[in-house]
Amino acid sequence: MVIEFLRMNKAAQDAEKIFRAGLNRVDSRSMLGQTLKLDGEVLTVQGKSFDLKAYKRIFVFGVGKASSRMALGLIDVLGKRIDAGLIITKDGHSESLPSHFFQLESSHPVPDERSVEAGRKLYEFCEKAKADDLVIGLISGGASALAALPIDGVTLAQKQAKTKELLATGATIQEINKVRKSLSKIKGGKLAKVIASATSLNLILSDVLGDDLHTIASGITVPEPGEVGPANLHNLVIGSNRLALAAAEAEAKRLGYKTVILSERLTGEAKDAAHLFASVVDKLEKGVCYLAGGETTVTLKGNGKGGRNQEMALAFLSEMEKRESWPSGVAFLAASTDGTDGPTDAAGAYATEEIYNKAEAEVSEYLERNDSYHFFQKVQGLLKTGPTGTNVCDLQVLVQS
Repeated sequence: MVIEFLRMNKAAQDAEKIFRAGLNRVDSRSMLGQTLKLDGEVLTVQGKSFDLKAYKRIFVFGVGKASSRMALGLIDVLGKRIDAGLIITKDGHSESLPSHFFQLESSHPVPDERSVEAGRKLYEFCEKAKADDLVIGLISGGASALAALPIDGVTLAQKQAKTKELLATGATIQEINKVRKSLSKIKGGKLAKVIASATSLNLILSDVLGDDLHTIASGITVPEPGEVGPANLHNLVIGSNRLALAAAEAEAKRLGYKTVILSERLTGEAKDAAHLFASVVDKLEKGVCYLAGGETTVTLKGNGKGGRNQEMALAFLSEMEKRESWPSGVAFLAASTDGTDGPTDAAGAYATEEIYNKAEAEVSEYLERNDSYHFFQKVQGLLKTGPTGTNVCDLQVLVQS
């Protein structure tokens, strides 16, 4: 919820409406309902049909930040046809599921002992599948840390240290997950081999730009390039950042804004992305909205607390400090669709004239410490949505009302 003084700022209010429209479009429960069609006992998804009468049992596993809500969507469609389920999600992201679904919470973005236990249970669960079974996987971003099963000779402490190192240096998700694959017994298509005797249908929510199946969740059910996967393996992307961005654009137009998509693949340092948005402020005019979707990174130089979107909003304020005054009616919002920006309880943050005037020239100090969370907490500029049950990267909104 936006804090009260921002509610009085029309630009910030509209920016939130635009962001939430994108968020609602990729609600994982409703997306399952839109994607899956059940006609009698025939399940159809993206042109592929599965005659449920042909399977003795239906097993469901889910791993990722959105997996619990995805499970609700699948249950809406299949109901009691599901024999057993195992869901692994992030702390605080669980939903109320039927008793035959076993649900675990573990750590993100750095794995912990619970992640190893979850990885072990996931392996054992999938290992039970036989040739006449259907195994449905519900996979979303965050899975790489939430289920971690190190290869022999690699300890959890080593995986934790390597993950922290990669995160601190601003490594891309592709670079991070490439390393994760090499250290895991289930990633890089290895879990698909465990399920190989059964029919494997995996419904995937993409938190990776370009929807690269080898990178999403470290490709746990996706054979590595050059490897031939089982004939009965089906990996399907059912939701992505593009859908959220399109819905955000539609809402901006509904609100009367002329829209410009600044980038559909916003990557690189969050500070550089902030500079890009600041550079178009002079092109803004009343009733114009600039939008972007993607996932940036932060190279840590300080010991503060924050996430890539909060850092971007803070860097945007820093860029605006170079101006003589704040342009009338301009607001910037950067937020993550999963509701948790970095290791914080905020989805992102706002940059508005009110916040600019409250900053007391402390922006650069907080930015140098990578302490965006405490800055925005102080000036009441955080956007907190709580866990959203979805995860398709980030959205950024720049408007002049």
